[in-house]
Amino acid sequence: MNDMNETTPFPGEADIHAYIDGRLDEADSARMEAWLERNPARAKEIRGWQQDAQQLRAMLGG
Repeated sequence: MNDMNETTPFPGEADIHAYIDGRLDEADSARMEAWLERNPARAKEIRGWQQDAQQLRAMLGG
């Protein structure tokens, strides 16, 4: 999802939100998973956001 240029680090905020929402393509999802493995503190935070999003979707019937 993110341009692979030197001025835009991966993952950017849009990449993280897309990952949480399940909107990344297979390649970017794999890239995000690899990044999360190398960044356990951020992985914990992002996994928490994923759980929050899942709970909200369940509460809203979506």
